[in-house]
Order: sequence, then C-alpha cells, then structure tokens
Amino acid sequence: MTDSAGVVTGPFGSLALLMSLFVTLSIALVFIIVFKSKTQEILETRNKYKEVENEFTSSLFQLGNRIGDGLPAEIAFSKVSESTKGTATEGFFRIVNENIQQLGMSLERALFDPKRGAVVFYPSQMVATSMRILIESSKKGLKVAARSLMAISDYVKNIKKINDRLNDLLADIISDMKSNMTFLAPLLSGIIIGLAGMITTILGSLSVMFKGGAGSGADGIVGAGGVQGIISIFDITTMIPTYWLQIVVGIYLIQIVFILTSTLVTIKAGRDPLMTTSQIGKNLKVSIILYSIVAFGAVVALTVIGAVALSGLT
Repeated sequence: MTDSAGVVTGPFGSLALLMSLFVTLSIALVFIIVFKSKTQEILETRNKYKEVENEFTSSLFQLGNRIGDGLPAEIAFSKVSESTKGTATEGFFRIVNENIQQLGMSLERALFDPKRGAVVFYPSQMVATSMRILIESSKKGLKVAARSLMAISDYVKNIKKINDRLNDLLADIISDMKSNMTFLAPLLSGIIIGLAGMITTILGSLSVMFKGGAGSGADGIVGAGGVQGIISIFDITTMIPTYWLQIVVGIYLIQIVFILTSTLVTIKAGRDPLMTTSQIGKNLKVSIILYSIVAFGAVVALTVIGAVALSGLT
C-alpha cells in the first residue's frame, strides 16, 4: 500500500500473514531438532541409571543384611548378585563379583578401578557415594558397614517419600502451568493473530473503498464522510504490518515455553539442565504446532468473515 508521500508499506494482506507463520515455525524447528539430537541418547542412558538407582535402595538393604549376618563384603556381593538376577541392578553386582572372583581385585578396586570398576560403568552419584561409605565403614568392622548400608537405604526411601508428597502438593500448580504453556497460550495467541489480520484487512478495504468513491451517490452510505473520518484516524500505512506482529507473538510464545519449562523442571526435579533442554524441545513442539494450526484457521476464517461483511457495503 502507498501513502500520500508515495512510500510503500505493507504488505497487509492475509497471504503475507500466513507466510510469516513459516518464520515462527522455522525458529521453533531449530530448537526442537537441536535439543532432541543433543539430549535423546544421553537421556536414554541416564534413564537406565535412574532405574538402577530406584532399585538400588532394596539391593543396599540386602547387602547390608548379608554383611550383618557376618559374611565378608566380597562374599556378600556374590550372594546379592545371585538374588538380583533379572533386575536393573544385576549388572552392577555382577561386575563387582567378576572383578573379585575372576580378576582377584580387592573390593575397593572392584568398585573404583578406573578401567574395570563397577562405578565406572554406572556413573551414579548415589551409587558411588554409598559404595565409598561401604569401603570406609568396612574398615571399622562388618557391623558398622551393615548399619551404614541400612541407614543409607532408609534415608533414600524417606527422601523418595518426601519427593512424592511434594509432587502431590504441587500437582495442581504444575498442571496449570503446563496447560497454560501447551494449550491456553498458543490458543489465545493464534486467535489474536487472526483478529489482527481481520481488522487490518477490513480497515485497508474500507480505506480503498472510500478513496475510490464508494458510498457516494444515490446508493451511498449515509454518513460516509463520518465513517471516512474515523477510518482516517486508523491510517493503515502507519500501522505495523501484521506479519511483523505474528513474528513478535510467535517469538514471545517460544520465550514463554522456555521460561515455564525451566520453572517446571526446577520444581519437579531441581536444577537439571539436561532435562530442561529435553522438555523445552517437547513442549515447544506441542505449543508451536497448536499455535500454527489455530493461527492459520483463525486468519482464514476471520478473513472470510471480514470479506462477507465488506461485501454488503459495496
């Protein structure tokens, strides 16, 4: 569109608005693909270790009981290795037992040897800490080592109970934040873009109609001069094109996903950059797809409604 000075602005049409959706999709797609490729394999591996940690509590209790019965720690690992077959912790105790029985390593080397130690293959902070406590406490006697392992097992169980209780208390807040991020915000943003496109289209069409002399003559609209005066207040050539508005709203929606996802992960699991990155990619995928569908539908539907309304004025 050209203003009185001959400066071209726009485009203000619905096609440009729809095409601008690809800009938002492209920005979001970069984050989705990069974040998924960076975290997918690492998370799969870490989930295996998380499963080991979940079952390690009961295995620690078994190990503490065996040592409490008077068995040396080396033999106790062999017994627990047999009883944990088919569980996630089987591999850990099997490696320790093999290092002791076949390679003749001491218990400390079987656990912490830089090349063959079981802790190397299961890099979990909880596993490493509990095994280090076992090594140090066993130096003071089997009873002390047994009580230490049982105390660690009880402590971890209590921590899990507390975490479960906190998650129950925060369930409503977490649910509201997630629904706002993945449903409400994309839905409202898409409708806003559709309304902005319809209003701009109507104002542009009315300006062209009145400049071309529409509404004059016997079939003209009563009070057209007043309407034209109102239209002149909203000079379309001075407005921000709707495609810029869509890009701004789209980037704002992406920022909302980043902020709320980071907050949700911190509430549920503490500071966890890896989980945050993975969840941002997943939530961004849901939000942007919904936003694009709603925005596309709203722009098309409201543009048709605006065209039908304007057809009654011609």
